[in-house]
Amino acid sequence: MGVAVAWLLGELDKKYNVTEKVVAALDEISNNIENTVKAKKNELIEATENTLSSMAETVIDYAIDRIQKIIINTARHTLNNLPIQKL
Repeated sequence: MGVAVAWLLGELDKKYNVTEKVVAALDEISNNIENTVKAKKNELIEATENTLSSMAETVIDYAIDRIQKIIINTARHTLNNLPIQKL
C-alpha cells in the first residue's frame, strides 16, 4: 500500500510539478526575508549615523558657545583691570 501511495504521489508530482513550485516559493520567501533584513540593517545604520551626527553637532555648538563666553569674560576682566584713568 505504501509503495502504491509513494508511486502515485511521484506521478502527481511529475504532472503538476508540486515539488518545484514549493522549492521556488521557499526560495522567494528566503530572498524576501534576506532583502528585508538588509533594508532594515541599512535603515538602522542610517538612523545611528544621523543620531551620532546630531550629537556631534550639539557638542560642537556647546563648545563654541562656551569658548565665546570664556573669551568675552577674559576680555572684560582684562579691560576692567587695565590701569586707565577714569574720567
